[in-house]
Amino acid sequence: SNSGEPAPVLSSPTPTDLSTFLSFPSPEKLLRLGPKVSVLIVQQTDTSDPEKVVSAFLKVASVFRDDASVKTAVLDAIDALMKKAFSCSSFNSNTFLTRLLIHMGLLKSEDKIKAIPSLHGPLMVLNHVVRQDYFPKALAPLLLAFVTKPNGALETCSFARHNLLQTLYNI
Repeated sequence: SNSGEPAPVLSSPTPTDLSTFLSFPSPEKLLRLGPKVSVLIVQQTDTSDPEKVVSAFLKVASVFRDDASVKTAVLDAIDALMKKAFSCSSFNSNTFLTRLLIHMGLLKSEDKIKAIPSLHGPLMVLNHVVRQDYFPKALAPLLLAFVTKPNGALETCSFARHNLLQTLYNI
């Protein structure tokens, strides 16, 4: 049923593509991607490469807020990404977790990687991820070992850390 009227162009917000979000992540940009964010992130992330998955994971997790719509968008995107990665036969889950710990500043590495500024989002997101069916339970002890270690960045996120530890102990 086409009324023949042209679609209004000016009123629609500028479309944010995934690369814009990934370059400078913000909750607003994530929400602007709408429900298609999960599809986009799965299409545009090379899930056979743990480093690329870590990068996408941390960018999405970095905008985590205790706001229902942001939280839902973040977790939907993360679920889609991790479900695809963990089910990909060529994806090395151990390498993924090791690289994630390095980027979070919880594991020292040879390559000088600058740890992300805040662990709050990633810890909150991991607390969700480790409870999902797609998460390889064999990774839980390794994650637990590093989240229990004394670490300044973890201590500034005691709530998120405590939540994750409680979840890991119960897996």
